[in-house]
Amino acid sequence: MNREERPRAITATVVYNCAALNRGENLAGNIGSVKKLALPDGVYSFISRPAIRHYLFDTLVRLFGWSLTPVTKENKVLQFDIKDADTTQLINSLINYPEIDVFGFMKTAKSEKTKKNKDNPSASSETKDNPADQSKTITRKAVLGITKCISLFPFREDIIFYANHHMVARASPEANATPDPYAREEHQSLFKVSFVLDCARLTRLDDEASLYGKNGSDDGLNKHRFQKSMEIFQAITQGLTSQSSGEVNTLVPVFFIVGGLKLPIPVFHNFITAVLDRSEDGRRKFKILGVETAIKHPYRVESFQPIIYYVPSVLMIDADGNTSYKESDGKLGIAEKLEELCRLCFPH
Repeated sequence: MNREERPRAITATVVYNCAALNRGENLAGNIGSVKKLALPDGVYSFISRPAIRHYLFDTLVRLFGWSLTPVTKENKVLQFDIKDADTTQLINSLINYPEIDVFGFMKTAKSEKTKKNKDNPSASSETKDNPADQSKTITRKAVLGITKCISLFPFREDIIFYANHHMVARASPEANATPDPYAREEHQSLFKVSFVLDCARLTRLDDEASLYGKNGSDDGLNKHRFQKSMEIFQAITQGLTSQSSGEVNTLVPVFFIVGGLKLPIPVFHNFITAVLDRSEDGRRKFKILGVETAIKHPYRVESFQPIIYYVPSVLMIDADGNTSYKESDGKLGIAEKLEELCRLCFPH
């Protein structure tokens, strides 16, 4: 396969049947709110990108043993402790700590000239005239892009009241204990999120020339890149750990579509949506729309057939008679297809 036919990015659009547990500010003192967006056709709850990033990384740490990047406090700022002495050292940091390789980082540090001025106060005026000499910033844009995880059905302003009755029941009669009531906004719905991995930048520095043209060649790190990309998309397609205030969220996909792309853009995202419909046996089910249109996007690499999975007991897929995929009876074969896609991106 020539370089032009190889995928240069991998994207996944995922639908969860879950709750909006990523909370916002409290309302009226003790009413926990959900994060919400006001869109033209209504108000929709969402799970933020930083929350999805946290859930994904926590899953990768637990499942595959990803290392926690050390942190340090410099200039009163808590940040990753990145060794940036030279290119080789920075590459080694990306290999040893895939968190900063995949999710990116920004680090600020005082320049050597500023440090010297502490010992030579007479030179401080020169540094003030040139702010660029006061500090330097090292940034790495995230290699894995993540969208907001937005509900596919509007928020209905449900507020549920709770109380700690189990604590009151244990208290002695002398305590004269009464329940402490509290309330939370709640929203159970289908939620959609998309991920896109820029294969050309994985474990490579951003200033390398012809990034998009190099992802088909092996510089000795493609085996590492292949392994990390496999782990990322195994976690995305199998489910993410998530818990808030003791409640475990069900971030286990009921639908996903994964494909290889020519550019790192989540091209499936805007096409995939859902409606509530009835199946042939009369049961009410969610119906996923837009799959046929999504897989025809010109940025999709034709050399790899998209991986499409859904849970028949929860939803249906609206597709024409010429559909190129079949109803899934489980995730058998998905790992093999992911391996094929990742190997196309990172041959070794």
